[in-house]
Formats: sequence, structure tokens, C-alpha cells
Amino acid sequence: MIGTAEKIGFAVLTLIILGGSGYIFSTLDIQPFFFANPPGEFDPPGEFDPPDVTDPPDIGSLRTIIIESNSDFILYDLPGSGSIENPYIIDGSTGEYTNYKIKISGITVHVIIQNCTFLGSGGFLDDGITLEDIEFGGITITGNEFKNNFRGISLRTYVVLHITHNSFKDNEFAGVASYYSKNMHLTNNSFFNSGLHIMSITYYLDTITIEDNYVNDKKLGYFGNTDNLTITCGQEYGQLIFIGCENIYISNVNIQNTNEGILCIYSSNITITGSSISGCITGIMFIVCSEIYILENIIDENREGFSCAASNGVIKDNIISNHMYGLRLSNSRSLLIEGNHLNHNSNFAMYLFRSSNNLITDNRFESSGIGLKLTDYSDNNLIHHNIFNLNNNQAEDNCQGNIWYDAIALHGNFWSDFSGEGVYSIAGLANAVDPYPHTIDDSY
Repeated sequence: MIGTAEKIGFAVLTLIILGGSGYIFSTLDIQPFFFANPPGEFDPPGEFDPPDVTDPPDIGSLRTIIIESNSDFILYDLPGSGSIENPYIIDGSTGEYTNYKIKISGITVHVIIQNCTFLGSGGFLDDGITLEDIEFGGITITGNEFKNNFRGISLRTYVVLHITHNSFKDNEFAGVASYYSKNMHLTNNSFFNSGLHIMSITYYLDTITIEDNYVNDKKLGYFGNTDNLTITCGQEYGQLIFIGCENIYISNVNIQNTNEGILCIYSSNITITGSSISGCITGIMFIVCSEIYILENIIDENREGFSCAASNGVIKDNIISNHMYGLRLSNSRSLLIEGNHLNHNSNFAMYLFRSSNNLITDNRFESSGIGLKLTDYSDNNLIHHNIFNLNNNQAEDNCQGNIWYDAIALHGNFWSDFSGEGVYSIAGLANAVDPYPHTIDDSY
């Protein structure tokens, strides 16, 4: 059972993971924003897509091991007794099997998983190892290869856990995905076209060790409870993760081909400037952060460009292009979103879910599925001096109190499909209008 202190920690965080599924919800009703869509919105993101191969991969002779209690180890005739001196051992270098799937929950013994290959089919939730609801005992995962899984290892556990000297390659969502796990020690692992996805609260950080890991032959930069840090182009990182940090300045970094290029949780005064992020599941992700400054970056060809949940600050002068989802806000308020160029984002350029009182101005929404969409109590946003050019649906407003013009200058937005006469009607349940619209020609 989770203790009282842990319950307090969860309440303070307000973010929880349900079922280890990879969908984030909160007690503030933050929408699922990793790779889940708002109900009824768009097609499922790319993690539901089949792998881009002609034929399914050959997964070899597969051994599936499902352990739900200590007595289940006997069913698989595994060596060991489960004690700390004589742990149960699952060893892929012995026996006839060339591929493994392992799920373990509800145990109190010690286990070593070593020398196994976990080769997935690339399907949704096709994980190599799943560990859930384990509070006692100990597990070591070492010397294994994880390839083409949805998640190489999926964790939601408090047990003492050592993950060391493993290789993770081409796993669809993450090499290792840890959901509020304690006592995790992740060391000396290699990630290729993959990386670490971690959700945690500062209360747990003293129980976690993450060091000497590499993503695409560059250091995995993990920083917990770290303040006053500068990271520049001379420091090569394959992925950057910040939890409980303050006063972080990141400039001119280049991150490619991992799950979240830069992930910030419960942190404040974070600046990311002049950097390039591409080929990731999500380029930049903020969760419950304050005073964020995202300035003059190129965020290109990720599945999702930028995800911002329950955070505030400035997003200015960035290029956010060639994604399924460009910029997604969830439960975020008091953001200045200015001077960004959002183009060729197939589902939407910008999407607001329960995000209110933001200023959206001088941006260019171009050649995307939907230029700007506001839904589910995204109220009282101020939207003016933006260019909406050649989107399939220029804008959609399903909320209340959003103002599509500058009340002082009496200036609205620029629309490529505006006739030049009258007001501009905006799609959606709000029946909103831009009373002072301009043609695209007026923007030059």
C-alpha cells in the first residue's frame, strides 16, 4: 500500500498516471497530452500507426513470462529461491528461446533478468518488460537488448530496481518509461532512437539515481533538484530532463531522435533559446512549470512540436513546423505566445485545452490542418495581429470570451480567405467573429 507521505506527494503534484498507460491526467483535469487526443478530436497520433515496414519483424522463438505472485516463479522452473543471496534468474543465454516478454507484479522476492533479447512487433503497448505494483524485494535488469518495442521497460513500482548495461534501440515511445517509481537506479545504459520517459515528484528524487547513460552516443542529461545551471552547445546531450529545478539556461543545443527532446517537470525560470530539436515524439514538454522562456528555437519534424501543461511564461519567435501537432497547451494560463511561425503541422498548428487568459499575437499559422483551435473552457484569450494563411480550417473557437482583435488599435487578424469586406466569421460553437479582419496582402 502507498503510505501517507506518498499520498501527500501525489496530492501536491496534482499529476498522476493511470494504469501505466502513458496517458497523463491530473486532479485539475489536465487533458491526456502525451499521445492521447482530446475525446473526439482528430485521428489517433502516430504511436497507433503500424511500423513502417512491408512485413512484420521476425520475433524469433518467443517466451512470455507473467508473474503475479511469488508462487508463479515455480511455474516457469526458474533457478534460484528468491532470496537476496539466491535470487530467481531469468537468463536469455540459456535455453531455446531467442525472444522474451516479461510482466511482473505483486511479488516480494529478488529477481535478476539478464542476457535476454526483447524484440517487439512495434505495436501499441507492446512492451518488453512491465513491472507494476511491486514494493518489496529487489529486481536487477542487466545485459539485455530491447528493440522495436513500444516501451522497452515500463515501470510503476517502489521496489529497489537496478537497470544497468542494457541496450535500447528503436523503441516506439521510450526505451525506459518510469511512472512515479521510487528506488530506481538507471546506470550505464545505451539508447538509440529512443530514450528515457520519466514522471516523478520531487519527493521521490532522493531515491533515484540516473547517471552514465547515453542517448544516440551523447550523454543523457538528467537533473533533479538542481539550480543555477547553464547548458550550451559545447556540452553534447542526447536528451535533457529537469525535475524540480530552478534557474536553468539552455542555449544552442541540438537534440534528435528520442522521445522527449527536453522534458521539464515542476521547475521554474527555464530558458531554452537558439536550439534545434527534431525527430522526437515531443520536441519540448513542460509540466507544471513557471516562468518558462522558449525563444528563437527551431522545432521541426517531431511527432508533436511543443506540449505545455499547467505552465506559464513566454513562447516567442520559434519555428514550429512539420509535425502532426504543433503547439499544444493544456491547463496553461498567462502565456505570451508571440512571433512564432507554425507551418505544415498536419492536424493542428496550435491547440488550447482548458487554457485561458493567454495572449496570442503576431504569429503565423500556415499550411496546417487547423490553424488555431480553442476547446474545453479555453476562455478569455486575446488573439490579434496573427496571420492565418492557407490552413484547411483557419481557426475554430468552441469557448467563451475569446477576443479576436486588439480593442485599443481596433485591429484583428490577417486571413488568406477574407474577402476584404465585413467581419470574419470563425468556425466553432462560440460563433465568434473577428470584427476588424484584414487580408493577407495587408500584412506585407
